[in-house]
Amino acid sequence: MKKTSGFIAKCRERGLKLTPQRLAIHKILAAKAQHPTINEVYERIKKDYPSLSLNTVYKTLQLFIELGMASQFTTKEGVIRYEIKIQPHH
Repeated sequence: MKKTSGFIAKCRERGLKLTPQRLAIHKILAAKAQHPTINEVYERIKKDYPSLSLNTVYKTLQLFIELGMASQFTTKEGVIRYEIKIQPHH
């Protein structure tokens, strides 16, 4: 829950609208033991939000990265994975 409350605070600080879809994507990133790919995030979220597109998931992840709330990395196999950034709240 601490990760989620920190995420909500960051969204508010940046004036970012906190939609249920953004919150769900964040929760998926925070809950995964391994860092998910975009397709893994999409497969999980479309169960609750079937009208949400893969493109929207991609744009949301890119927004999180731009705002310093997430990062992406490429594995040695060439797979792009995502993770949330945990930063102390000041």
